[in-house]
Amino acid sequence: MEHKPVLPPDSFQVKTESSRELLAEIHRNLTMGAENLTNVLPKVRNKFLTREITFQLEEYAAHTRQAVSLMSEYGVDPEKTSLLTTLMSKGGIALNTLMDASDGHIAEMICRGTNLGASRLARTVDRLAYRGCDDHIVRFGRSVVDFERTGADRAGEFV
Repeated sequence: MEHKPVLPPDSFQVKTESSRELLAEIHRNLTMGAENLTNVLPKVRNKFLTREITFQLEEYAAHTRQAVSLMSEYGVDPEKTSLLTTLMSKGGIALNTLMDASDGHIAEMICRGTNLGASRLARTVDRLAYRGCDDHIVRFGRSVVDFERTGADRAGEFV
């Protein structure tokens, strides 16, 4: 029986695959964050919180455009959020605001959800940076995490 030598993965290939994976995760994170803010926006009554959410949505759009541009360079097709995920998110928002529709509670929901998304993305960025990922993709991922954490802090001011 002839054994073929096991070759270590090509570092360029690993770096490219890691970069693609991170870009897809960044895009998923941005899409989910923007969808959740869009779903909660009609329930907000405070004009200053409305303005803050609108500002954050504009920032999500800018980051998403950058992600899509980078994805195009790496040959990654943006995935649409699954219908089940969208329905579960809308249902969770509806249920949470049914119990308490105050602007403070909505701001708290935004703060928690955004921090959760930022933390998950931060773990993915760290894992893929360690595995080997293009530096500018890692920096972009970290800038998205920083943007989301700042947005969560700003929403927290309305709690």
